[in-house]
Amino acid sequence: MVENPEKDNLEVYYQIYSRNPYPYASVDRIVLWALQGELEANAKNPSIKQYFQKLIESTNIDSDTHGILRTMLVFGDAYVRLVRNDKGDLERLHHLDPKNVEIKCDKEGKITEFAAKFDEEITSYSPENVLHFRWNPQKNTPYGTSIMKGLGPLVEREDKIMSDFLSALEKSTLGHPTNFDSERNLNELKTIPYMIAEYTQVPIGLLTMNVENEVAHELQMRDFEKLCQSIRDLIRNEIIEKIIKPETVRNGFEEIASIGWKRKEKPNLDEMKKIIEKAKWGIISLEEAKVQLGIKEYYV
Repeated sequence: MVENPEKDNLEVYYQIYSRNPYPYASVDRIVLWALQGELEANAKNPSIKQYFQKLIESTNIDSDTHGILRTMLVFGDAYVRLVRNDKGDLERLHHLDPKNVEIKCDKEGKITEFAAKFDEEITSYSPENVLHFRWNPQKNTPYGTSIMKGLGPLVEREDKIMSDFLSALEKSTLGHPTNFDSERNLNELKTIPYMIAEYTQVPIGLLTMNVENEVAHELQMRDFEKLCQSIRDLIRNEIIEKIIKPETVRNGFEEIASIGWKRKEKPNLDEMKKIIEKAKWGIISLEEAKVQLGIKEYYV
């Protein structure tokens, strides 16, 4: 087995993601932006298109892609087992905990086995029965890298500034002297979201929901959309290789279907903020907010 070099850090990455607003928001923005819309099958032959569309719907692949992407970003890898019945029909997807999965490779580095630990038992799965998604693949290993990896020092610095600030505030209230440089530290605190945005490649205006420079924001959004497209391609390619192509052969289809996201026109940022605020305060439901976040439909 090839042990994940980041194995001991995976829980740390999850804590960074779950306990800090900007790292959490970074992942949230990527997932929501990259996977807007509904996953649909595409094929020239209507029967083939219908077959794979039913497969997408019956196995909930569409909704699962959100969890897949979120897991991949936070842990560096996402593993999804393909669960089939006795006839070989794909029935559902089962997510494996990336903290409990190890990979076995041959001498050439090709993956030959996924080993998942449940309680004290280890179950092995063949590569054709596991979807494996990697973020920023590590060199010389079959594993990916968490997007949280470089955010630890920033989060620690933010926590230290806030801790020192509260301590200084308490001392000041009690009339004790303090050497806390409020202006310098608070100015540094303001730069942290920008550094997180740069590292995660999420536009700062999208991360903070406050666009300060329209031109810079537009340029950042162009690069961000390229990132989102690469994510969609990564997810699409793995699904096609492990699900679409095998099902095509199994059913004797003459055409390999593709998949794409039918999405709605990207919302204006100001409008998006208003809709989110309405949903936040319960003025409209989450479902209604999703409906309002677009007009025109197109595929990506």
